[in-house]
Amino acid sequence: MYVVYQLINEKGEIEYVGHTSNMIKRFRVHKCKNGKFHNRKDISYEIVKSGFNTKLEALDYECKLQKELGFETDIEKSSRFCKSIQEKGTDAKRIAIIGYDLLGNEIGIFSSILEASQKLKIHTSLIWNVVNGHQKSTKNFVFKSLENL
Repeated sequence: MYVVYQLINEKGEIEYVGHTSNMIKRFRVHKCKNGKFHNRKDISYEIVKSGFNTKLEALDYECKLQKELGFETDIEKSSRFCKSIQEKGTDAKRIAIIGYDLLGNEIGIFSSILEASQKLKIHTSLIWNVVNGHQKSTKNFVFKSLENL
């Protein structure tokens, strides 16, 4: 069973709408080190609707709620994300990057995300997310495109 939930701050403002099959685990992920709400003690969750049999049913309701609240829907985000990848073409993983540890020490320059992935044993999508600003860090590393320095 899936639920649709919202994250609310102490002022009662809705900051996020999502869906999950495990609310406690999902809330922990939101608040973990790499989560969007890391170190936020003013955030709580509220289950808006439960009882969805499939993930798709929950996603549909989530997007409807996001649209009503004036948020960009997950489907719109996904579409924008895919368009970004298409615009970069198949060379998206071939951009040269530089890696740092969390203290800012350089760990290396890599000819591609794939090379960094293989040498550091980190999945390419995690590195890509950091390089493109979707995450601050991954596996205690920060990565930047050499094109953007």
